[in-house]
Amino acid sequence: MVLRNLHHIINYLEIFPNPVHNPVELHWEECHGNEVLLYNSLGKLTNLSKLNLNAEGCTFSVESFSPGMYFALVKTLNGLLTRKLIVE
Repeated sequence: MVLRNLHHIINYLEIFPNPVHNPVELHWEECHGNEVLLYNSLGKLTNLSKLNLNAEGCTFSVESFSPGMYFALVKTLNGLLTRKLIVE
């Protein structure tokens, strides 16, 4: 039962809009995000600007990002949440 609950928590991360336009919104529930990281398709950590983080999500700007595929990683008290996003 614990694994089922953890599976639910880790799988609930919404990114919208996706493909991404400014600003980007990430939403999660039932866990508190401690840190949001964004990696490009080569695995390089990008610099997030204007990150507004709260217990159930965040918004941030991607206006300085090159078009392409990125991966959002949210570190929480319950584990990691990861989703792919496309910057146009």
